[in-house]
Amino acid sequence: MQQRIDKATATLRSWVQQNSAFKEAADLYQDIFVITEQALSKIKPALVFSAELVAQTLNKQMPILASNQSFPIDPKDFRDITTQIGEAFSRASQKEFPYQKLLALPQFSDENLANLLPLLLQNQTDFIVDFAQNSSYNLEAVYLYVQSIITPFVTATAKPYYQSILQKGHGNVCPFCGSAARYAVLTKKNGGRELFCALCHSRWSTLRITCCYCGNSDAQTQSIFYLHNDAGRRADVCFKCRRYIKTSNERLLGYEVIPEIEDVITMELDAIATKEGLSKEG
Repeated sequence: MQQRIDKATATLRSWVQQNSAFKEAADLYQDIFVITEQALSKIKPALVFSAELVAQTLNKQMPILASNQSFPIDPKDFRDITTQIGEAFSRASQKEFPYQKLLALPQFSDENLANLLPLLLQNQTDFIVDFAQNSSYNLEAVYLYVQSIITPFVTATAKPYYQSILQKGHGNVCPFCGSAARYAVLTKKNGGRELFCALCHSRWSTLRITCCYCGNSDAQTQSIFYLHNDAGRRADVCFKCRRYIKTSNERLLGYEVIPEIEDVITMELDAIATKEGLSKEG
């Protein structure tokens, strides 16, 4: 755990030295990363799946969580994490983040916690949109907070199946939770392409010249772009669906990356893609 925290911290600090305008964002993501890593050393899996069920669902290209209609979360652990991350948001923005008001919504009550993840996975998030419209924070920040407080629990549950997911998982959505891929890595080991889920931190293999969102494999309708000073990080663009995914090439960078940190230090790629009218998932 500490080795990952040290590596993430060093990567973010190095990036901020060259991009001081992003210091507030870097501080927030560093806090979220540390809180998540520390929580993962304590949180127990919410659900346990048999090897047979895991194999069957992966073979059917179905998310492992699809077999469950609820996702039990320990209320005490949840309150601890929501408070820590809420305070991190307040520190980063230097104003109070209204997490206590958000958590007062019925969807976050102890008796409804088991239904929270299914709501998010089914995109039944009107309650988040409504809250953002009535608060001083934008919708993206509120979504980030909600994802950040649920991620430790989903990740702790997915972690025992990472190896099976990496070996047998495929398709355009996360083999564990069904979320869209957030990031991609060309691995140092063999140059293969792995997709990364921001919600449960699963990674799974996929074809290199295929859009991970619409499945388009026509190279003529795909492209890539880099930042001028960083050939190891790029955006893979599909003009058929007008979406993109950022990618880190470990062989060019010379080391194994932490995808959730790579997603932060490539914000400039997001800005360029947005100006071009492209969108992303995950």
